[in-house]
Amino acid sequence: MAPIDIDWLLDFLTGEWENIPHVLARWDTLEEEERREYLLDWPMKEEYEALLYDVVATTQLTEGQHYRYQRLLRVMESSRPAIVEILMRGPSH
Repeated sequence: MAPIDIDWLLDFLTGEWENIPHVLARWDTLEEEERREYLLDWPMKEEYEALLYDVVATTQLTEGQHYRYQRLLRVMESSRPAIVEILMRGPSH
């Protein structure tokens, strides 16, 4: 198995989670196809999240990575209600 790029995972997931409140704010203005695509892509993001948890559990993070991981956890916590709402709304109005 190829080594996992922790920095990429941290950057990708932080960006995705930071974007969730913005997606929710414009959810009703998105085309149904855009909403459907976002919902279909979400499980892949959850897979990356699970991968990051596994990597963090088995890898010594640098100080910078640890800081970024803790920040990601805070962003996830604050954005979780928004993604729950998006998932509950679904692709249709």
